Order: sequence, then C-alpha cells, then structure tokens
Amino acid sequence: IPIPSFDEDLLIDLCAEVQQIFSKENNLLHLNGDVTVVGDIHGSFHDLLRILNFVSKSESKVLFLGDIVDRGEFSLECITILFALKTVYPDRYYIVRGNHEFDSLCSKYGFKNEILCMKKSQSLILHHENTEDSDNDQIFDGYLEYHNFPYCYKYTEKLYNTFIRVFSYLPIAALVNKTTFCIHGGLSPKLSHVSDIDELIQRPINSFESNQLLSDLLWSDPSPKIIALYDQNPRGQGFLFNNESIANFLRNNSLTRIIRAHQCVNKGYQVINGGKCLTIFSSSSYDKLTNNSSS
Repeated sequence: IPIPSFDEDLLIDLCAEVQQIFSKENNLLHLNGDVTVVGDIHGSFHDLLRILNFVSKSESKVLFLGDIVDRGEFSLECITILFALKTVYPDRYYIVRGNHEFDSLCSKYGFKNEILCMKKSQSLILHHENTEDSDNDQIFDGYLEYHNFPYCYKYTEKLYNTFIRVFSYLPIAALVNKTTFCIHGGLSPKLSHVSDIDELIQRPINSFESNQLLSDLLWSDPSPKIIALYDQNPRGQGFLFNNESIANFLRNNSLTRIIRAHQCVNKGYQVINGGKCLTIFSSSSYDKLTNNSSS
C-alpha cells in the first residue's frame, strides 16, 4: 500500500505549531507516572508503528530519546507522525534531541535528501545521481519502492529548513519519577547536577559544537573497561565514561539509573553496571550484519 504524502504548507504549519510547544518546555523535562522510553528510530517506519501500537494499549506517557531521522527510508513519515502526536497530545508524547537532529548530520545521512528527492519524478534515476554514496543509494532504493510518486507532493528546501528549525527547540533530557535520567548519549565531565542542563544550555541551538555540554550529552558513550572517569570518544565528539563516573553522577543527583540510546545494541537493549545504566535501541535490522533486534 503506498504511503501518502502531505502538502508542504500543511507540514510547515504543523512544524510551526509543534515548535511553539517545544519552546515552552524546559531543557530538562520532568515526567511522572508510567513512561515508555524509546530509543533511536532512524526512519524505521514499521518499528515506529509497532511501538505506537504497543503504547496505544496503555495510558503511559511516551519518551523518545532522539535520532528519529536519518539512515532509514522513512524519516519524514516518522517525524511527521511524532510531531502530529505531540501537537494533539502534548502531555503524553515527549521527544528529546539526538545527535542526528542537526543540519550537519541530516545533510549527510539521509533526511535532507529524502525530503528533496520528492522533487524528482518516478524515473528511478534519482539514486544513480550520487553513485559514490552507497548509504544514500540504499535510502533511495527503499524510499522509491514504497512511495507512490505520481501522487507525492513536491517538497523544497524550505520544508527541510523548517524541520531543522524545530529541531533547534527540542528539549535535551528528561528526569522520570525523580529517579531516572534519560538522555540520548550520555554523561559529561561538565555535568555535575541535572539542573546544569537548564542553566548552561540555551535554546534554540543550531550546532551541537556551539555548546560543549550539549555535544557531550548527545554523543557520549558508556565504556566500563576504561580506567579514567572520562576518556576520548572514537566518534570524535563527546566522551567515553566508565562505571565509576556513572555511580558518581547518580549519587550526586540522588538518582538510581540512566537510560540512554545512541548505540545499536544487538538485542535492542544492554544493561550496564548492574542496571545503573541502560542502553536502548528501537530500530530493528539497523545493522545488516547482525540483524539486530529492537526494543
């Protein structure tokens, strides 16, 4: 069944409305009650629908830990659905920012091309225009297969820039039931107390490199094997942080655990440091070599 598209002006209006909602939320969300936490989606439409079907059977709030877009074939559909849900149910659906919700990554890993490729015809020449970029080839192959191009609207850079503008207002982290710290990436040596997130980061933010604390929060990864509290991250951004740094952060903030996303883990989740840190990843078959599950 072809996936429908929507008029560009309608999507721009949706972005304007949801931006107002995000702009009124704090950098650090405070959520109470039952909360379902979701990891990276990365344009995986079927995983998003599976998750939404699951949460529809309960009254829990839903927290998405960023990286909704890029890499997968249906980033536009995924972000549109979540923005629509946020607009209609602002006190149930929450989204914090991932490292991919920036122009510097969206321009490279698929979201921008996915929007602009709607300007093309169904000639299938699209994915041959950049033959050296195998990642984009795969994105466009899947996109062309499932979209009914004769009935698709033609989108422009104005729509892409509008989404990027909304991303700049996304909250950064969440505190759930005063016990659980939820973030896309991880910890930072610049983060002593969770209140620092509200005090030291001012939105809108167009580049993660403009704020070192933000960059660390979105890019860092746990690494129990390192000796130092924090060490260089092979990603080139953020830090690796060990079990001791996790324990120190939790103790200093009277918290019990960290839930984060950012890394593809084979079973969809990974328990670290006796449950004090949990990695979740919600895009299945993201790694074609391991055919990973999702949570």
